[in-house]
Amino acid sequence: MDEPVSVDEPPVVARTLAEAYVHLDLVLERPGSQDVAPPVEGADGWVVATGGHRVAVPYAGELAARKAGLMFGEGRSALIDCGQWAIIGAVHARRALERDVLGGGGAKSDQDYGAIVAGWQLAVAALGEALAFVPEDADEAPDTAFWTETGRRARADDPGRFTRRRLEDDLGFFQRNLDDVQHLHD
Repeated sequence: MDEPVSVDEPPVVARTLAEAYVHLDLVLERPGSQDVAPPVEGADGWVVATGGHRVAVPYAGELAARKAGLMFGEGRSALIDCGQWAIIGAVHARRALERDVLGGGGAKSDQDYGAIVAGWQLAVAALGEALAFVPEDADEAPDTAFWTETGRRARADDPGRFTRRRLEDDLGFFQRNLDDVQHLHD
């Protein structure tokens, strides 16, 4: 059972519901948001709470993201760092690729197809989030883009992974796979 959430402690703010759920998965270290209650609506937005953690999502942020076609929101994340986004992208890409390859090189059902496409879409969106941490005039993500232990460890393990060129190359690979899956299914 969840611990009670303190009403005195203000929630952290996510740009979208999707970002809120990803953040909670990372904080709680249990992927899948299975134990997260549905969002509670308030005057200005939703609050998602579980395990003693609360995340606020303003309606305006969610609406702006939807209008722009952005899964996780506009701007850079203040909750999930560059290293975490890169890991999330790689995990979803691997899962989509495995499901596609293990499925015999293509979706066998609409459910398989949906899962493969969703995996590639998440991978593309997450890597786009990581790339957003690289300033326009820089060749790599700065030290300030890594504030979590997980993110700093990812950078220490493979610093080249966070160069603009590598992030753009990986993003292009993910996007091409998404496009190919969608093209082959049509």
